[in-house]
Parts: sequence; structure tokens; C-alpha cells
Amino acid sequence: MTRELIEQLFDRIKTELPEIKKVGLYNDDFEKQNDGTKSGLKFPAMFISFPEGCTWTANSSGVQRTEDFIVRFHIGTKHYTDAAILDLFDLKEKIFRTFHKWQPTGGSSMNRSSETPDELRGNYYVFEQDFIINLISSSKFIENERVPITLTPQISATFK
Repeated sequence: MTRELIEQLFDRIKTELPEIKKVGLYNDDFEKQNDGTKSGLKFPAMFISFPEGCTWTANSSGVQRTEDFIVRFHIGTKHYTDAAILDLFDLKEKIFRTFHKWQPTGGSSMNRSSETPDELRGNYYVFEQDFIINLISSSKFIENERVPITLTPQISATFK
């Protein structure tokens, strides 16, 4: 995962999903809301996590890649009626349409791989939506696998 990817995800959420009131990296936010250690969470909320971590493979020229990297969206909304819960299903479908086949810089197209409801909450409902992406990191790219060196020529001439 890279800062660039996270910034692109945040930017896309902010521009394409203006109904989302809270966006951030996931830090067990919904559980903290449940147990009262965190309050004032604005809904609908969407948090991003990377549950599997990242395994990088070295390619040539210093480039690295990761395959089947999982980006998880934690989507939560308050519900007071069954109709409000149904709105969450509309929202998660809009999130799917926003990210399915979207391609961030340095990555492949994102593909949804799973969805899981988290039904153990108080007065709000949470859905987890996973997308798979392949990433390339070229921050240590060396052109033509050559390491640049500096030569200091020494020339001497003898005249007769």
C-alpha cells in the first residue's frame, strides 16, 4: 500500500460519493462507537483498511509488484427503520459502481471480490466490501538496471 493509493481512494470517495459524511483509515471505529470509547461518528461513514497486508515481489530494474492486494471498505449508516437499512444497500451498490473497474495510478483495475454484513451493531448497520487490485511500486526504479557512477578522468601528456 502506498500513500498515493490512499490519497486517490480518498479523493474518489470525496468527489464521487458526496453523501459519505466521514472518510478515513479504519481503526476499529465502529467497535469504538459501540463501546462508547469514540463518539460523534458521522453517518454514513466509510473507512478503508488493508486486511491481508502486502507481499511484494521483486521485478527487474528495482520495480516491485503485489498481486491480489485487498482493499476493504467498511461502510456504515444509522438505521432507525427498515427503509433506512435498505438505503445502505443502495449506497453499497453505488460504492461498487464507483470502484469496480476503476484504475488508480500504479495499479490494475479494482474488482469486487466479496461483501460481508456486520450485523452486530447498535443503531447502525455496517457492510464490508472487498476489492482486489494489483499494484506496482517503481520508487526504486533503475533505468536499464544500471547504477550511475561518476568517473573522474585523469589525463597526462608528455611533450618532447
